[in-house]
Amino acid sequence: MLIKKFAIGLLGIGIVVISSACMTSKAAPSKETLSEIVTQSQLLAADEEDSEQAQEVISIDFEHLGKCYHNDAGILMLETKFNLPQIRVGYSNEVMTSINNYYKEYLKQFNIQADEYYKAAIEDYNSRTEEQKSYWGNYYLANEYEPKRMDEIVASMFVRIDVNTGGAHPNSYYATQNFDAKTGKLLTFKDIVNDAAVARTFLEDYILQQTKTMEHPEYLLEGYEDSIKDILQDDTWYFSDRGVIIIANEYIITPHAVGRLEFAIPYSEFKELKPEYKL
Repeated sequence: MLIKKFAIGLLGIGIVVISSACMTSKAAPSKETLSEIVTQSQLLAADEEDSEQAQEVISIDFEHLGKCYHNDAGILMLETKFNLPQIRVGYSNEVMTSINNYYKEYLKQFNIQADEYYKAAIEDYNSRTEEQKSYWGNYYLANEYEPKRMDEIVASMFVRIDVNTGGAHPNSYYATQNFDAKTGKLLTFKDIVNDAAVARTFLEDYILQQTKTMEHPEYLLEGYEDSIKDILQDDTWYFSDRGVIIIANEYIITPHAVGRLEFAIPYSEFKELKPEYKL
């Protein structure tokens, strides 16, 4: 099936910078996955031969939002970061509005969550002794989005969520959103396959077989095979140029130190996937 790809424009670093980084912020360390990841150059590939590109372009900008929450004494309690996707769809205002409204609503929920973490940080700080306060580390909450496959069929987005509530390390969770590029509807796993039960069984077996060929099987938790069924959720898969990618979040089959795993299922091998989603 021939899919005409749309150009993806990442315009600078974002149109608005709300605040600079907090001086005493605790940045979340990055972790590499153990599987091959779609490169940024692949994500930004454009169809230069498309004579109608100017009329049929999906471009993405990010509004970089962040806030530093301090207590009455001026001590940093919480730092937040959120790069709000702003998607422009040249061929459909309805699709553009639908997708952008999703992220605007998510930002509202993020801000509510931030207020809750701020209150929790103040309670945590006030409960400490003076000695304990001397090595206080602020709380941290961040959402970082990035585009994956973007064409006239689907718009797939990936987000990393980091939370640090004063522990030894932040907790990280990875999620996805997959939109129907013709309607702006958020797709579920059932939407993209012919038979969800058959497709799930196939993917669980596919993932199991891939774990058996890993270079470092010691990275997997003991008895991980029983937890493979917990990997696939509506927000743990996305479309890429190579196939459907399934994310295994931390603590499901790997410890925090290993991070997430990603399993790539080529379109040619995913028989239950509806034909319109294949490249």
